[in-house]
Amino acid sequence: MGDRALVIFKELVAVGANKKALPPVYSALSASRRVATVKKDSYSPVIYLHSHGYAVPELLSDTRQVMVGREGDVEYTAARFVGVCHKIITGNLSLGIWNLPSDFKQTKKYLEEMSHGDAGVIIVDIYTWEFKQYGGYKLEQLAPLTNITNDKEKNNVWT
Repeated sequence: MGDRALVIFKELVAVGANKKALPPVYSALSASRRVATVKKDSYSPVIYLHSHGYAVPELLSDTRQVMVGREGDVEYTAARFVGVCHKIITGNLSLGIWNLPSDFKQTKKYLEEMSHGDAGVIIVDIYTWEFKQYGGYKLEQLAPLTNITNDKEKNNVWT
C-alpha cells in the first residue's frame, strides 16, 4: 500500500488593511499580498505522496528553507515542495499533483473522507508552517517560527 499523504498548502487571505484580523506573523509577511476586500482562503493543488507520508515534516522543513525571501506565496510554496520531494522520490511513480475538487471544504468530515489513511490529509499554513492532519496517524510539527529577520545581510532568515 505505501505510506500515503495528501499535502495542501493554505494561505489565509488578509482582510483589507485590517492587521488586527491576522496573527502578527501574517501581518508582517503578507503586506505585499494584502487585498482590499475579504476573499476566501487560497489553497494549492493537492500533492500526493505514495510512500513518504512519514517524511512530510522533514520535506516541509526543507521547503521552508527554500522559500526564505518568498514567504506567503501559496503557488510557489507548492511548486518548491514538489521540487524538494523530487530529490528523494526518484522515477515516475509515488509523487502526484492534482487540482482540488470543485466542492472542496476544509472541514474535518470532508478531509477525513478525502484521506487515504496513513499520514492522511495535511493542510499546511504557508506563513506559520503549522499543519493540521485529518484521517491519518499523527506527525510531529515543525519548530515554530519565532522571529523574522529582515536584515539584507541575513537574507530574510527565519530564526
